Amino acid sequence: MGPCDDRRRPGGHRPRAGRARGCGNPRGEVAGRSPPRRHGGVPRPRRPGPDPGGRALAARLTPRAASSVRRGSPCAGYPAFKSPPQVARALKDAGYTSCDTASNHTLDDGAAGIRCTLDATDAVGLAHTGSARDLSAGQGEGRSDIDLVLGTHAHIPQAYEKINDTWTVYGLGDQLAGHMFTYDGAEDPRGNGSSIARFTFAPPGAPGRRWTVAKAEFVPQVTDLGPPYRVLDPREAARSDPGRADCARALAHIRSVVLSRGAASAGLTMAP
Repeated sequence: MGPCDDRRRPGGHRPRAGRARGCGNPRGEVAGRSPPRRHGGVPRPRRPGPDPGGRALAARLTPRAASSVRRGSPCAGYPAFKSPPQVARALKDAGYTSCDTASNHTLDDGAAGIRCTLDATDAVGLAHTGSARDLSAGQGEGRSDIDLVLGTHAHIPQAYEKINDTWTVYGLGDQLAGHMFTYDGAEDPRGNGSSIARFTFAPPGAPGRRWTVAKAEFVPQVTDLGPPYRVLDPREAARSDPGRADCARALAHIRSVVLSRGAASAGLTMAP
């Protein structure tokens, strides 16, 4: 079997928690109402449910495994990640339309890992940007028509800010998380809270004009370590179970951080 063959199913290796890696999750139905389905060992997140013609962008931190490690399993955890082959299909099934594949872990499985990641992403019909199979494919011209800046890699909630006329999101947190720890070894619950950035654009009002942000929103979310393992809307979780003080604390922290650079006065609201 070749290095990208899906028949080599991941084994029982569990990634180690070495540092805070956060959580982020697409929006849609409340995951807390029923246990999520599993896609070949990958927990299914809530569907982002973009409006017709909308786009849902996922930031993929780790590459798809290309080489066998740990007694034949293609998967490995921190510090050099190799992800299960089912991730691309799970992202597609969750409702994402495109994927950013650039991160500090892009080369964790070498050039073969990049090729396998992009092959799998193409195979399920996800658009992608960030990494390339070769230098010629990765070259592109600089763009001056930037309408929105979305930061990645931050593993805990980060602020939103409107700089001049451009919305900037410094970071969202990661979609799926586990027990997160600081470098000092202390458990860090911030790594299980994050936000979804939701921006609605209005088309140009006249030829030569640019698209503009008509509505800026964020959606809070938290990873419930379970069992069952799932991603929740902390507002719904706190309403349905008043004993979930952890969700109430996560919601307060996410909202405080997201709005910490004046985004509310610029028009950012928490989505209903």
